[in-house]
This record gives sequence, structure tokens and C-alpha cells, in this order.
Amino acid sequence: MAQRILIVDDDPGILKVLGDRLKHRGYDVRTAADGAQAVALADRLHPDLMLLDLQLPMLEGMEVLKQVRARDPDLAVVIVTA
Repeated sequence: MAQRILIVDDDPGILKVLGDRLKHRGYDVRTAADGAQAVALADRLHPDLMLLDLQLPMLEGMEVLKQVRARDPDLAVVIVTA
């Protein structure tokens, strides 16, 4: 089974570029465009890795990190931001 990666960014271009590159390499990629959607997807999908932007609508990246870590302390999270 392919590893699941959740990419969280409010920039559609970044979601597309990162998503396409990672899918091409065989990963199961899902995307979220805001913090609330990211938390909901993380709860449902249980990703192996989250690429997380800090500047997000609905729920800031640090709050997303706090919430997903409370539910899954072993989730690997990489912060990506401009």
C-alpha cells in the first residue's frame, strides 16, 4: 500500500505541483485548502505524513498541528511556508 501524504496549503498552485510530483512517485496524496478541512481529513485518512503551511484560512497552521498531534502524536509533520 502506498504511503498517504496530506498536503495542506491555501495556494492551489502549490497543492497541484506538490501533489502531482508526489503522486508521480507513487504516494497516495490528498490535499486540503484550509485548516478545518485538514483536521477533518487527517482524522479520517490517518496520513503517514502531513506537509503543512502555517498561513491558512479557517484555522491557522499551528492550531492544525496542535489538533492533529493531540489525536495522533506519531504523525510526521513538515511545516512549509513562504
